[in-house]
Amino acid sequence: MGNKEEFIADLYPAAVRVSKQTGMSAELILAQAALETGWGEKVLPGTNNIFNIKDSKGWDGPTKSFNVWEIEGGKKVWKDQDFRVYGSMDEALTDRVKFLKENGRYTRAGLFEEGTLGNLEKEAKALQKAGYATDPHYAEQLAKVFNGPTMRRGIALAEGRGAPELPEHKPGEHKPATPAKPADAMADGRLRQGEEGPAVKAMQERLNELGFRDAKGQPLKPDGDFGAATKHALQQAQRAYGLDDDGVAGPKTLDALKKAPPEKGALLSDPANRDNGMYKQAVEGLEKLGPGAFKDRAELERAAGTLTYEARVSGLTNINAVVANANGTGLFAVQGELNDPAARRVHADKEQAVNTPLERSSQQLKQDVPEQPKVAPEQTQERATKTMTA
Repeated sequence: MGNKEEFIADLYPAAVRVSKQTGMSAELILAQAALETGWGEKVLPGTNNIFNIKDSKGWDGPTKSFNVWEIEGGKKVWKDQDFRVYGSMDEALTDRVKFLKENGRYTRAGLFEEGTLGNLEKEAKALQKAGYATDPHYAEQLAKVFNGPTMRRGIALAEGRGAPELPEHKPGEHKPATPAKPADAMADGRLRQGEEGPAVKAMQERLNELGFRDAKGQPLKPDGDFGAATKHALQQAQRAYGLDDDGVAGPKTLDALKKAPPEKGALLSDPANRDNGMYKQAVEGLEKLGPGAFKDRAELERAAGTLTYEARVSGLTNINAVVANANGTGLFAVQGELNDPAARRVHADKEQAVNTPLERSSQQLKQDVPEQPKVAPEQTQERATKTMTA
């Protein structure tokens, strides 16, 4: 057995599980995963996106941009496209079903109709009709991949390891199984992605209070659904509190969230904040990098907050300039003239900077560089007198 068969064997149990829960064809899930990724060998780097699902309005998780080809007007053209990023392949498989159900064009194409749902060939044709892929032979290729010897060997390998058999259905017919109930959140004292309920909602609200945001820097929607956005914010919190950032809210994580002080005080962007002057210097420096340096104003402001934090904790008192490194992955806050060898520089990772909420930078700076207690004028005069007479 080679890597291709191992890829199918590893994905097979999750495909069967999702098929039993939703009535969708496990055969098509496996065939599509194999075709889209070249049997697991061509997954977009760092994404676990085995179905090549692009970014869309309904996605609030992280994304990555890639230059890929598409068929337009019968011709192959290369375009930059944003794709979703998943924490695991199993997560990608689950999101595929959600993606199809939330996009009306798949319903209009008949994907979920009785007689189509659960049938490999008919589901494949519905996907092609809805425009899932621009390849005009997409449905034919999916059927060919599933009926080929490599797929059969992969399935046999999975079943030999004790995996359940594929759900049975007659050609053209499928009676969806009763959807499994969502996992009981907190049943084992932990909250995980995919779970739902009041405990998840309470955690989302707490993460918002503490200033942790999704991958796009936005507050979480407290809907009680533990999705990719909630996991991203939770991992931010775990890193901030020195915990293992596994994205699972266990006893230690939940206790840290409970005991953490809520966000207080003005943001760095507020003139009332003691470090607002340095923050404005960071903003001005970042603006000079040009309009293409950041996706939007919010990214720039989050980066300014991180640079202000790094500069202050490193002992800088001013940010006279901001420069980026050659490949654009790092930012430097500079105190002094750029051509002065004595100028001080402080580095910040750009990706981390644009994804760190301004609330978090403001709070962390207040904690790590506390304000010096104010001294009464008479105390200052007294100390000065003692110094002069000593």
